Amino acid sequence: MKKMCLKWGRLACFLLIIIVISGPLLWFGGLLASEPIGNFVMLQGYHQGQCTILSKDLRYYSSFNQDTGNDETQYGLDFTFQVMDGSHNTAHARGYGIGQHTFDQRVNAQNILALYNVGKSYTCWYDTANMSHAVLSRDITTWILLLPGGIMFIIGLGLLIGFVFLVRWLWWETAFLVKR
Repeated sequence: MKKMCLKWGRLACFLLIIIVISGPLLWFGGLLASEPIGNFVMLQGYHQGQCTILSKDLRYYSSFNQDTGNDETQYGLDFTFQVMDGSHNTAHARGYGIGQHTFDQRVNAQNILALYNVGKSYTCWYDTANMSHAVLSRDITTWILLLPGGIMFIIGLGLLIGFVFLVRWLWWETAFLVKR
């Protein structure tokens, strides 16, 4: 009986470690993967419409990088456009995509601005519940977060499922030994 208690003590410690490791993996993995998945699901509910560009501008975002000790500038897109649905209802919207599209290089932002001309109509997507929530681009810039987030989530889930099966198996083995 003493050997059995010793084994269960070590096993309980091992199982506790598995739970402690799997919890943060599931949480952080889910947190990282939730943004691109949430954006994708949200955009699936948007309907296609026509947007007329009213104005376009390049925005500057400056910040101090503590790692390099330098000021850094990022460039963002700022479009104002009129959204028109299939029933010819209109609303004004502002932005470009579902996420904050910023670029480290000014030329990259200017290339996108050059694709759109003021006064011209382009395909866009809008939320039917609120047409002022519209996007000119359905690109999701945070897809890269799916890789580490998904890996962390799958490992955490695997550990948790393995933990459940191990406890179930141990319970079954112990119950079987007691019956003998």
